[in-house]
Amino acid sequence: SDPGLLARVSPVISPGGAVEAVVYWKTSKLSGNVSGSVLLSFADDAHPQVSLALQGFILDTYRE
Repeated sequence: SDPGLLARVSPVISPGGAVEAVVYWKTSKLSGNVSGSVLLSFADDAHPQVSLALQGFILDTYRE
């Protein structure tokens, strides 16, 4: 939903299989409360799409 969101996942997932989906969120121009979603599509008539809702809080500065 946000142009700064990018998901990387294997292009083929076997039926009943599992993979790791890595989501990158470019936050350099964001601050405060943020939310977005990533839509994954599958070649599965029973579950053709899954939406991942993401939310977080972006600090203006990095703290250790």
